[in-house]
Amino acid sequence: MKKRIFIALSIVLAVLSSCGKQTKQIDYLPCVVERGDDWGFVNSKGEVFCEDEFSNRPTEVRDGVFFLKEDGAYAMYQFDKKRPKLILDEIKEHGMVMEGLVPICKKDSHIEIINTNGKTKFVLDKVGGKKVLSCGPYFDENGYLVVTVLDNEGKKKSGIIDKSGDVVLQPQYKYNSITILGKNLFIVGKEDKELFVNRDGEEQEFLDEDLDITMLTKEYVAGELKDRCYIYNMKGEEILKCPSKVKRVEAIEGDLFVYKNSDYEKGVMNLKGEEILRAKYDEIAIYENGFLVRRDSRDDLEFLDKNGEKVLTLDDYDYVAYWGEFGNIGIADDEWCILDDDFKQLNKIEIYEIGLLEYTYEIESDFFDYEAVINDVEEALKGEIEALNFGDKVTNISSVTKKGTDAFSRYTETATLKIAEGNKYSILAELYFDDEILSPIYKEKKVERYSWYYGTYYDTERVIDGYKFNNEAQLERIEVEINVPYEKQEIFKEKLTEFLKNFTSKDEEGVLFKNGRAYKLVDNIDIYIEPYYSSVTESVEVVEIDTTTSLNSLSDVDFF
Repeated sequence: MKKRIFIALSIVLAVLSSCGKQTKQIDYLPCVVERGDDWGFVNSKGEVFCEDEFSNRPTEVRDGVFFLKEDGAYAMYQFDKKRPKLILDEIKEHGMVMEGLVPICKKDSHIEIINTNGKTKFVLDKVGGKKVLSCGPYFDENGYLVVTVLDNEGKKKSGIIDKSGDVVLQPQYKYNSITILGKNLFIVGKEDKELFVNRDGEEQEFLDEDLDITMLTKEYVAGELKDRCYIYNMKGEEILKCPSKVKRVEAIEGDLFVYKNSDYEKGVMNLKGEEILRAKYDEIAIYENGFLVRRDSRDDLEFLDKNGEKVLTLDDYDYVAYWGEFGNIGIADDEWCILDDDFKQLNKIEIYEIGLLEYTYEIESDFFDYEAVINDVEEALKGEIEALNFGDKVTNISSVTKKGTDAFSRYTETATLKIAEGNKYSILAELYFDDEILSPIYKEKKVERYSWYYGTYYDTERVIDGYKFNNEAQLERIEVEINVPYEKQEIFKEKLTEFLKNFTSKDEEGVLFKNGRAYKLVDNIDIYIEPYYSSVTESVEVVEIDTTTSLNSLSDVDFF
């Protein structure tokens, strides 16, 4: 079953929103009263508090708390009209407070889910037995949070947990492919298709498999099927086969929806398909008592009653929007205004700027598994790298490496082996030889130079007919290149230094050696391995192997 579903998972904030009334969950928005001032807060009554208090812009206040960046990290505060109280600091990333919870991550730590008192409810280290890489920025109205893990094959997979940390949907779906439709219905990406599934992961025959979903609300799904728009409820029941002039459903509020016609003009219909506003507007927002509209040919905003009759013209404002969970906001002559339900200005003083919502798309875990990298390094040194001998000819090395000839470059004196990789790290080995590894094989090719009345003139030229290994190129140094995030290198260097100290011995000159090899840490976290020479060991036996390996064409080797 293949379902073509097109859904953007993001917080969409429009100048004209689809609805004019919601439950207010935002207590205060950040604001700047005069140009050049620092930040303070304004409430939905237009009252300003903590004016000119914060040099960095704080977030909005939800459930009585807000976040503020200080000295390169974030701090969580409890709002107070005079002196906000610090709750938690040294936060690297934070999400949005919803359902009384918020995901955060501290430096070098797993993601934590905390409450508005700053107390940790649970740590997101593993879900379904897999390491958590990231999560969404907030819990939705169902109390669900999308999480991403690293599976056994090193691929990102997404799932869902609830407010207790219990698994709602196992993390087995494509990264960034989950849309939550309700308590027990989800859209997920799996393999090469999208599916409707329930909490048990069972596929659901929810809608026609050819429906292109274009809009979702808590109660309805709108989409296109065979050049016609449809609206369904969350049981999958058809609510309306839209009239043919409806080319796209833009928004649904209550029993009304905004639609767009073939000329990109907007109108309003009810869920019975009856036209409420004819499509002649550039923008429409549905309010409880009417509609806020703007015509393409006019600059002024108008408010219409439920019958479409003009109630007032908002010619003083450049923009008016219902800012979800807060209230009406307007902009007039570069001044921000807090408006009441009748679009009358509430703030008594001018406001230069209001800071609207900005959140990261996901919260990433900052936990780095240093020991996993060290273990991979040790395994490589005792395994694949140990199998290589200095002086070995390139043809012999190609037979002992796991990658075989895939490791070798065309014209360089190095070969690259991928040793291991994991979350935020990779380990490569560079093999350095004393000469170029491959040389071309030439042949004479007959080519046509020109034709004339008496016949065709041919000539020959040398062309490459493949490559052969340079049998005289010998291994002289190995460099283990370890790639970890820059901010993790300092700690990793300490752990790698301690590992090498325990892994090797140290001679009188301070050289680290083991089994006829000298080890040296360079560039912070790379390991150079060379033949070890000392007063006891003056040379290393060179293994001479007289082997010829030819490649008939470039298809015989995968070049980096």
